[in-house]
This record gives sequence, C-alpha cells and structure tokens, in this order.
Amino acid sequence: MPAASSNRSNWTGVQLSGLTPKGKTYLGDYINTLADLKDRYEHEELFGEIEIVRRLVLRRNPLRQLDGTQMLNALIAIISDLTKLGWTFRFNSQLEYTRPEEISTRTDSQDSLERRTSAVAKFTQLLRPSIHERICRLEKGKYLSDRMVSIFSLVRDGRELENSLRKLEHEFDEIHDLDQVINPYIQFVRPKLRCKFTGIELKDIWWYFRQTWAIPYESTPGRSLQILIRDAATKDNCVIGIAALSSGIIQHKVRDEYIGWDTNSLLQNLVHKPTASWCNWLYDTVDEEVDTIYKDDLLAEDLLFPSDLYVPTETTVTRLEEFSKNERARYRDNYRENNTASQEDSPSHTNDEYWRIAAESPLFRSKRAAELARLLKIKRFLSDFKSINNRKKALEKILKTSSGRVTVRNIIRYAKHRTVGTALAELTTCGAIEPYATILGGKLISLLMISPEVVREYKHRYQDQINVIASSMAGHIVQKENDLAFIATTSLYGRPNQYTRLQIPSSALGKQSEQKLRFEYLGKTKGQGTLHISKETIRIFHKYMIEIGKGRKVKYAFGEGGNAKLRIARDALEHLGFDSDDLLKHGSQRRYYGVKLIKNTKRYLLGIDASPKYLLPRSNTKKSTEMIAQWWAKRWLSKRLQRADKDNLYERLSSHTLIRPIRHGARVKLPKSELEQADLFPEQG
Repeated sequence: MPAASSNRSNWTGVQLSGLTPKGKTYLGDYINTLADLKDRYEHEELFGEIEIVRRLVLRRNPLRQLDGTQMLNALIAIISDLTKLGWTFRFNSQLEYTRPEEISTRTDSQDSLERRTSAVAKFTQLLRPSIHERICRLEKGKYLSDRMVSIFSLVRDGRELENSLRKLEHEFDEIHDLDQVINPYIQFVRPKLRCKFTGIELKDIWWYFRQTWAIPYESTPGRSLQILIRDAATKDNCVIGIAALSSGIIQHKVRDEYIGWDTNSLLQNLVHKPTASWCNWLYDTVDEEVDTIYKDDLLAEDLLFPSDLYVPTETTVTRLEEFSKNERARYRDNYRENNTASQEDSPSHTNDEYWRIAAESPLFRSKRAAELARLLKIKRFLSDFKSINNRKKALEKILKTSSGRVTVRNIIRYAKHRTVGTALAELTTCGAIEPYATILGGKLISLLMISPEVVREYKHRYQDQINVIASSMAGHIVQKENDLAFIATTSLYGRPNQYTRLQIPSSALGKQSEQKLRFEYLGKTKGQGTLHISKETIRIFHKYMIEIGKGRKVKYAFGEGGNAKLRIARDALEHLGFDSDDLLKHGSQRRYYGVKLIKNTKRYLLGIDASPKYLLPRSNTKKSTEMIAQWWAKRWLSKRLQRADKDNLYERLSSHTLIRPIRHGARVKLPKSELEQADLFPEQG
C-alpha cells in the first residue's frame, strides 16, 4: 500500500495500520532518540551512534515481547538506515518523513550525498566483528623466513615513490627508465594461491585492499575474476591496484543501445532494411532454442508430441502452460529447501545424469514447460509465413502486423540471452591504491582490464565451466563460448573520474590500425536500489515477511530469479505501508561506461558471426600488458609529473607513510569499537 501524503507538502505520511499502540509508542521514543543523536553528532560519529543504538534496541527483551515485533523491528531498521543519510522522521498520529533535497533535485551537494550514501553503507559493514577481526589479522603480521611480514609489506611508502619519481622527472622521455620506478604486471587471484613474498593468500590481499574502497564489498552470484596489479620495481612487488570482472547484467538500456542490439533498435533496423538473411536468422534462432531444451519426460507423459516441434498446436501450448503452473506450485510447497541445481556457477557435477535429474526437478520441469510453450507459440505464428519463398518478403509481411513485431522482439531477446552472461562482463571493482592513486594509477588499472592478457585469462578461466541454468534446462552438460566482447563499468560517483577521456589506440600495441579502444560514457545510473539499505535490515525484512505469511523463502541462487535483495526490500516496504519506489531512490547516481573489445560486437553477440574480431593483437599477451603500461606513462603519468609542483604532487605522495603510527591511504580505516551504552528507553509496561 503506497504512502499517503500529509497536509504538508514536504512531509510524507505512513499510517502503519498493522502496528499496535504499544509498538507505536516504542517507535515514537526511538525516533525521538535518533533526532537527539542528529543534534549532537555529525558524519561518521553519527553513523556509529545510530548503529549502536539500533543494535541495543533490537536486542532488548521488552522489544521482543511486544505484539507485532517483526514489523516494529523492520521499521526501526529502515528508519535507522535512512536517518544516517539525512532523512528526517517524526511520529505523531502517524509516521512522517522527509527526504534530503539532493535526492529529488540536482544540487551542489549531490556529490556529498553520494559520498554519504557510500560512507554509511561502508561504515556499517566495517562494524561486523568478522570483518574487523580479519582486517586486524592481516595487519598484525607474522614471521616468514626470519622477517616480519604483513599486508603492509605490500604497500609502497609514498616517500620512497616520491624520491624515485623526482629522479625520473627530468628524464621522462627515456621511457625505458620507467620500469626501474614502476613496473606493473597482472596477477590473477586463484583459490589457495599465495603471494611468494609474504605468504598471504592472494584472495586475502585482494579482499583487504577492497576494504579501502568508499563503497562496501558484497560478493555476488555468478562469475568473479579477481585481479591484482603488482609492481615488480619494488622489493615485495607492492600492490598497485585491484580489479574484478563479474557476470554481465542481463538487461541494461543504455549499454544495449550503445552496442546496437537493444530490442527497439534492432526491430527498427529490420523494418527499414529487411533481408532474407535476417528472416532466416529469426527462424534459426527459434529452432536452436527449442533444441536446447530437454523434452524426454514431457514427450513420455504426452504433454508434448514430436509433431508439435514442427507444427505446434494451440492445445499443446495450453497444456504446457497449465503443467508449468502446477509444477511451480509443487516446487514452492515441497522442494524449495532442496533445489537440485547448485548455487555455484562452477559445480563439481561433471556427468550428464546429474543434469538430467536436475532438469526433471519440479522447478526446472516448470521452467522447461513454460519456455517451450512460449517458443511453440512463436513457431505457430512463424509457420504461417514459411511457405513464402521470397524470405525478404516473408519478413516484410511478419513485421507489418503488431503481433509479428511482438514475435520478433521475443526472438531478439532469446538471441541476446545466449551471450549476455558469457561475452559481456561488468568491471565491478577497478582502481589503484595509494600512493599509486595519486599519480593516476586508476587509469593504468582501467587500461590493463581491457588488455589481451585479461581477455585470455577470462576465456581460460571459464572455458570448461558448466552453465548451471542452461544445463538444468538441457538435461546435459552445457559449456558456452567465453570470448569476452564487451566490458561495462560504473564510476564511484557522478563526477568526472578515472574513465574520463580514457582510451588507447591499437597502434600503441603494435597493430596496424587507426582504431581505438575507449571507455565511452553511456549515461548515468538511476540512483535506485538497495545500496543504502544494510544487510541486517534485509535480514529483518525477510523475517518480517515470513511472519506475516507474505514472504517466500527467497534464495540467493541460480534458477530463482535475479536480485533477491531488491525483491525482499521492495515487498517488505510495500507491506509496511511505504511507497517502495520512493524509499529505494537513494539518489547516488553513477556514470556508466562501456568498452567494445571487438569490431563485430553486434553481429557476434547476436550469434550471426561465429567468431569475434578483436581490436587488439592476441599474440604475446604479456608484451601487450607492458606496452599498455608504457602508453599510460606517456599519456598520463608524464603529464602528472609536469604539473607536480602545481598539484602539490610530492607533498601528497609523502603523506602516505609506513612509519608507525601508520598513516597511509592504503590502510583500512576502521570505525571505533562499539561502546557500552546505558538503557535508552524506560521499561515498557
């Protein structure tokens, strides 16, 4: 139920009809406490105090004894999260709130809002005891070969880098001297692999430096290629920066429009330039999709007949749709906790029998039947045009009707789904740590992420990977091609950043071409989602929905649909009485960028071209990495050094010191430990 506006234009009211009078009294006391904290504290101090108060309140026995406890817990949790971001709440006859002005309108303080949103989320994450302990363990260090090593052994002292760059400053045209000061190379994080200089696991090194980011780190389902950029010019090969490539987003409007394979653009292209080859592509795509689906059980149970695969009947389509609904209900009632499909994208099950059993589970029987019903509907429609010998004219006739255009749209979506999870990737982490960040190291890391060495590793890492969903739908092992064609990424904030004007000509890597690989600015994100809602709040939301009998036991697993966190938040907010769209609008807009790695991006991603045509040479990939580093030095580092005095470059570098107490930008800044607090509320009668 959406929130109703109060008489005051800048306040929004929420009735909270499900909350008892005792619960409303308790909530009012809590909101008054938050208002008092806002008057006394600012910034991180305020975040910490609110988090302490929230934890204490949610742990109190009297709170657990109140009627509607889970609803009250959910309200306390979301109000706490939003108060940290500058939202204001009050409680009279109803709950009322106002949002920060920056969320609704573009103001000079928008950037500060974005920073505050990230800072709040990050601060809350660092308060987790497990994270706190892991950071302290890595910083404490241990003896290795009669010397003390720690994570700081992999951090470069800014004063040492300053001295080295000063020597280089006046001789920078001699680019071969650079590798004596900064000599980057790529190291891929693999399970149990350790740094040979410190003995620390690479995954721990990557994880530690990720904690220095302004936004919190949360692992995501799907692929994750974690990368370290090391400096061979230093004793222990210090870390220059980190990066991670993750599974591509299924649909992204601005990305798809840029590539040229968004549904609307492709449809318009077919309308204006119909060809026989495009018509054949439509028919072939549908047939190929039908062939990928396991059908033995459906044929054996007479839900489907062999003739339906060529000339489908409406009766068969209806029968499959009804069967899908029944199997979905059976799965929800009895099988959710025992989902056959693995939650991992790389299961150990390497025999077809396992995947046949997975395909015959209620969840995937439902999915297969529904998918076949949709595909057979398309085949029924297309069969009316198959007798037209002139394929170009057949396509023209298909596109003249609204139902024909809807059909073509659906076929395009099928084609896109084949490659979106394999040929497209998101650069979810990318940046330099200090002191390298001060000398535009972020641009170096970004350029290295589009290097042939990374493309080769991506293909090698996932070439034998079993695709969980596809295998569960096919009833046998499915391994897809993994030629990376496009990389997308977002900036930390909305202002100009490390991707701005970033490009590299293919000639810089020895290819005889004038083409360039560039990070193209594609637009801004919507500033909506769950960035500002803590993991603990999502957990409480989940418990609340289950308590009121409205929640599904949502699993963060393949086969269950995407973004479980967003679904839980949206459902809970609506049942609490809020307008979920309003509260999920955090206002932290980020710039969105994309890089085409191949010439034939659209044709390859649609399956028209069998092979990608890469813009950068793929032979001698390590040499390519060296050449990218040299290009970065000429294009970016040299100019930064030329402005060193004006930018106070050396002073900024020298501030990152490893002299104890360590004051260095590459060290994780931990919040103060939680302090014992007195009771904040009187006992409830």
